[in-house]
Amino acid sequence: MSARLLGLHVRLPARDLRAQTRFYVDGFDFLVASLWPSADAPQFLALQRDGVVLEFYVPHPDHPPLRGCFVLRTDDALAIFAQAKAHGPIRWGPETYSYGAREFCLEDPDGHQVIVSEIVESQDQAQP
Repeated sequence: MSARLLGLHVRLPARDLRAQTRFYVDGFDFLVASLWPSADAPQFLALQRDGVVLEFYVPHPDHPPLRGCFVLRTDDALAIFAQAKAHGPIRWGPETYSYGAREFCLEDPDGHQVIVSEIVESQDQAQP
């Protein structure tokens, strides 16, 4: 196959796009890229930071509930933890795991799990 993949956008349902905006802008420094059809009554939200795109939509009332989980890779999980911990419930971490990653998990306003992961060289780097 000769076609290249150019990126991945995660698109998840959200009950309250304003709450999602506050969570990701205040907790993770994302920027609002798009609110559609308008900022007054959005049905779709796109957020961007460092080449990462998160998209949220207001689901049709007949759609079954859906909760997602995604991993944000970073070069400093503890710095992101320091900022993000005030914006959502921490489910676990930060901890350094035997597979060489320091990670923590928190939930956004719709219960989607956000895992923040940093590759580390040794267990010694596990200490905050």
